[in-house]
Amino acid sequence: MSSSGFETAPAILYKYRRFDPQGKHVRLLRHGEVWFPSARDFNDPFDTAFRYNFDGLHDELGERWIRIAVKRQEPHLNHEQSELRAKTRLAELRNDPEEIQKMHQFSIETNYRAWGICSLCTVRDNLLLWAHYSQDHKGFCVGLSTNALDSVSRALVRDKLTLDLQKVNYSPVLPNPNFFEKMINLEDTSYIRDFIGTKSPDWSYEQEYRLVFYERANFSLRIPLEAVAEVILGCRITTGDKELLIRTCRTHLPHARLFQARKEETRFALVLEPIN
Repeated sequence: MSSSGFETAPAILYKYRRFDPQGKHVRLLRHGEVWFPSARDFNDPFDTAFRYNFDGLHDELGERWIRIAVKRQEPHLNHEQSELRAKTRLAELRNDPEEIQKMHQFSIETNYRAWGICSLCTVRDNLLLWAHYSQDHKGFCVGLSTNALDSVSRALVRDKLTLDLQKVNYSPVLPNPNFFEKMINLEDTSYIRDFIGTKSPDWSYEQEYRLVFYERANFSLRIPLEAVAEVILGCRITTGDKELLIRTCRTHLPHARLFQARKEETRFALVLEPIN
């Protein structure tokens, strides 16, 4: 994947955090640990759970695909065996609607396993994001340097790992690529970005970017602590949690800018006051 996602993104992207009993979320500040969950665990049931269309199943397109698929999966078969296997499998798909349904579900499960996704956004003072993802403003928000994340991505290439940054596209229409066309031409993976980064316009207030770790769902990755550029404390943070975060930042992130969010007096807005 190209690094252009990093090159065109804002200098800092934000991750809203809450305090959890296990202390996992604070590990980002202490150890640089970034968690990449499967979209299976996201609050949007549509997230990456998109279906292919199977137009062409009863036409030449379906026949072409099944021959290629059998040769890929069972290259040891001779021509006659391969043709028989393809004919049998295609008949099963054409005659039993449940077979197509199984393929739908298999593709969704494959998507859930294929990508670990860390959701980030461009704004640090959104009232809804603080409410939804930072424990009703009792949590915190971490600003990550896009340039530092790009450096991490480039380093991972040496280990043949792919970390990509993608801006979310908000669309009322679900991605619906043709299964046979995409499976015939495996080199064209452009549609995968649509699967990963398409959401309903209802979510557009999040202004989301996605840090995507390919083939690493439910995986933790350590990034340099220097990547943490800002830490913002919620306007309802408890005294104990505030002291914990300030102490943590002073110890592990002396370079990071530290802010306290407070309610403005005349507007529905937050003001971010520097903590010296």
